[in-house]
Amino acid sequence: MPPRKRLLLTAPTPRFEIEESSTAAARQPRSTVACRVDYGFVDTLDASIRASEQKAMAAVESVNLRVNYQANVHRRESEEFQTRHQDAHDDRAALRDEVDTLRRYLSSLCTTHEKERVEARQALDRSEAHIKALEAWIAALEAGARIDTLEDTGSSA
Repeated sequence: MPPRKRLLLTAPTPRFEIEESSTAAARQPRSTVACRVDYGFVDTLDASIRASEQKAMAAVESVNLRVNYQANVHRRESEEFQTRHQDAHDDRAALRDEVDTLRRYLSSLCTTHEKERVEARQALDRSEAHIKALEAWIAALEAGARIDTLEDTGSSA
């Protein structure tokens, strides 16, 4: 409502004379029955309002309890999730470190085995060369022994 009209409705106008109403006159000390009836009605309304307020406050308290419970549950679940997430992250990092350690170990084993294989191959090659040299020396000795035997048989004949 515009302020001009509000002022017109609330302010008394000069055309009318304001007098005491009949209900105000009835509330005078001489009329106790009217007071009891009016106050009884007001008391009933007050009691009804208080009961409604109490019900509303009880409902608000109930809602607050539920909200607090849900907030606590949510907080605990969030903390548990964070803990599990951190544990999984730590486990993953530990597994990654273990895999890296195993890779380095296998790499060093492969390198060691490769070196040993190369050394074994070189030793085998040296052994085969030594065997060939020995076979050649034996062949030379046998050839020399045959020559000596032929010479001995030729000089005795």
